[in-house]
Amino acid sequence: FFLNECTNNEQYVVSVTWAWVNSRCVSFCLDRIWKDVEPCLKGKTHDMIEMFAYCFYLPINVSGPILIYKDFHVGFNKDYQPWTMKRLKHFVLQILRYSFWFLIAHVMLHFFYQSLIRQDMEVLQSLGLWTLAGVGFSVGGFFNLKFVIFYGFPRPFVVEDGIDKAPPHPKCIYRIYSREMW
Repeated sequence: FFLNECTNNEQYVVSVTWAWVNSRCVSFCLDRIWKDVEPCLKGKTHDMIEMFAYCFYLPINVSGPILIYKDFHVGFNKDYQPWTMKRLKHFVLQILRYSFWFLIAHVMLHFFYQSLIRQDMEVLQSLGLWTLAGVGFSVGGFFNLKFVIFYGFPRPFVVEDGIDKAPPHPKCIYRIYSREMW
């Protein structure tokens, strides 16, 4: 089996991608079973092509977020919308927005690797209470930043493909209350 020859990072990417594909297959099947989406009149081959298009839809294939099949189906079967300067400007601004946050994350990782410091108990025990609170605050903020990059970056592509019910931009954990967090 080819996973035995892969590095840990490659195994992780394959496992996560496989989980996303499985969740999309389940969404496709459930929406068809529950009759939320009726089978296509063009035949089973067209249905199979649409299932593969949904399961391996490139913008959300590896990173997500999950997009239910019913919403994908509506966007997939929409009429083509021509590009306008306003639409192109909005798309480019969204890509620049998420590229900016990606650059911020890269700079943060260059100076402070949040995931590693929480594993070294000697370092954490030597910190004062305020410093430890700051480390905890930054770990939560960096988690949110990763969430914004992984789930936010595919969003402009999904929206421009005509899927209007793409999940919105993730909320910042520093400004939401506990009932909205979970």
